Amino acid sequence: MLQASKIFFFLSALVLILVQDAPPAFSGPPVQKEAQAYWEKRFQEMDQDRDGKVSLAEYLAFFKEGSPMRRRNIEYEFRKYDRNGDGFITREEHFTPVTLADQFRALDTNRDGSVSRDEFLDADFIFQALDRNHHGFFTLEEYLYRYGNRSARR
Repeated sequence: MLQASKIFFFLSALVLILVQDAPPAFSGPPVQKEAQAYWEKRFQEMDQDRDGKVSLAEYLAFFKEGSPMRRRNIEYEFRKYDRNGDGFITREEHFTPVTLADQFRALDTNRDGSVSRDEFLDADFIFQALDRNHHGFFTLEEYLYRYGNRSARR
């Protein structure tokens, strides 16, 4: 349980870093229309050349890449949304919720179906927890198992 809370804390901190320029939260629960308007405005701000898609360069500029570690995390976030791997985030990809499978795919930078320590962004103790059989990498199945979504094997 302690390890899960550490993971949650780390991921929460990462989200806060990545959304530091986000507008203030709504005063009450956002209605779907307001949330959709916010995401549409955000997409338009990222799409600097107005071609209907966001490149990695536009994404990095929007999030002000900063340090090498921050850049690596922003590139990971970009890959989560660039589901077809064409180097662009389309409006449809931007509005589609990210799944655990998307997160895994974004970590698997060489697209070999497993995530090695070099590809992984977080601490060693998290990697070791994901690598259930301790063979130096983890698979989508191990990733889904660790995050409690055993029924979402895609």
